[in-house]
Amino acid sequence: MLVDRHLKVGSVKCHRQIKLGSLASKVIGDLLFGLTKHSAGAKVGGVLTDDQASDFLAVGLNCYCAEFAFETQAGVCAIHASQNKTKAGSQRFTWNLLRNHSGSALEIGANPYFTTILLREFSNLTVTLTNSFDANSKGKSSQTVSYSYPKTARSISYSGEFEYENINVEIDKFPYEDGEFDVVIFCEVVEHLISDPVAALTEMRRVLKPGGTLIVSTPNVARLENVSKIIVGANIYDPYSGYGPYGRHNREFTRHELVHLLQFCGFAVDNHFTTDVHSDGALSMVPPKTLKELVSHRKDDLGQYLFCVAT
Repeated sequence: MLVDRHLKVGSVKCHRQIKLGSLASKVIGDLLFGLTKHSAGAKVGGVLTDDQASDFLAVGLNCYCAEFAFETQAGVCAIHASQNKTKAGSQRFTWNLLRNHSGSALEIGANPYFTTILLREFSNLTVTLTNSFDANSKGKSSQTVSYSYPKTARSISYSGEFEYENINVEIDKFPYEDGEFDVVIFCEVVEHLISDPVAALTEMRRVLKPGGTLIVSTPNVARLENVSKIIVGANIYDPYSGYGPYGRHNREFTRHELVHLLQFCGFAVDNHFTTDVHSDGALSMVPPKTLKELVSHRKDDLGQYLFCVAT
């Protein structure tokens, strides 16, 4: 299956086509060790059973099963599901961790708004958004998002405007008061930073209410797929990006590193785990028996993504 991704920012338009394999949601760890989907005693929220939420996820509310195009300022973001292959995705885990929260939330790096839509439609959180497309952009901007998916039991459509603050979280002071938010969402952003995650996390702690919740997710550099790649001599690093240095993963983390980073920045980490959100090619590159012998001592740390819940 091929998924087209188009991104237009200002006058620069980029296009890339990525070949995706099967999107079955089976966790590789299950095949090797008989693990459950969430490793290390994860305390994830209830299973996604709401029919509407399931349909929203079927629309492709994860970056592995959607075609989308965006324009900045008052432009248009169109999302079209390419195939209904999976109802998993990192956004589902984020939503599950927050579905019972209420109050105000700050979402860092909200575009392409998959998590945003889930939280607005299926939670009691009022979500404030930030993005950073251009280092020279300051103040507020907006994007209009629309999608439709008629191939479910109920025809689904959505259209709405998303206003966001232009913030480079590594260098800008957030334009919010101390203790303004009940929740801060920092999902799949930290791996894109190029110099100073401490500055970003320090600002997040400042604007988070005492006892508030920080959710962090990021790819796990020690995931099983990367182990397989190293064994066969493949590169685990991101290629250069047409979107500049922030367009690629500049620094991925292990679970140990991410937990200690949050603790160093003053957070208490209440829960952390790894999980798969899509299929990968780990077992097609290296025989399962070989992998099991190599990684059985850290079987709780092989998932594709890291999740941390901190206060």
